[in-house]
Amino acid sequence: MLLMLKLNTYYPSRSAGSVHSFFKCVFMIINYLKEIGAEKCFIFLLLIASCSGRVAGGDFEAFFKDLCSAHTLQSALQYYTEGTEDALKRAVKKGIVHNNNRLALLPRFNAETEIKILKEEISGSDANVTVKYINHPVENMIGFKTVFRFKWENNRWKLDMEREIDSLIKRNNSGAGSEYLRKKFKGY
Repeated sequence: MLLMLKLNTYYPSRSAGSVHSFFKCVFMIINYLKEIGAEKCFIFLLLIASCSGRVAGGDFEAFFKDLCSAHTLQSALQYYTEGTEDALKRAVKKGIVHNNNRLALLPRFNAETEIKILKEEISGSDANVTVKYINHPVENMIGFKTVFRFKWENNRWKLDMEREIDSLIKRNNSGAGSEYLRKKFKGY
């Protein structure tokens, strides 16, 4: 707690001149660690390491395999970010999709879906996974390559489709294809 008070004194924000403040903060931490002794310093460093929020590497093949077994919206939502779920609710509110048909706005994954992961890029709590569809229930998707965005959320990787759904909502609000979307997602 004392350390946090000192940090706020020396490094209150990331504004102009923050490099100078940063170095003041670093030297303050070094001096503080010298004061508390070697054992306490070791414990302090272990505590920081354990609370650093490190993100595990991704086993995205297993992720997609598990997602293919999700047959209902409720079972599928565990694989998507909270932001994706919120975007689905916004789409329902805007009338783009009926509440019972929200699964239609998400990429289709089922027993017939087979993908090949071409590339994984993990940066902190974000990941981009490039996939190629080997088999898909919609024939023209076979051979299609796409990049899926993931976020580390609740101690696991989750698929993030919030931007795509919000883009759909924005296009619908501008009138671009809105009649088609209303018919498609409300079941004609």
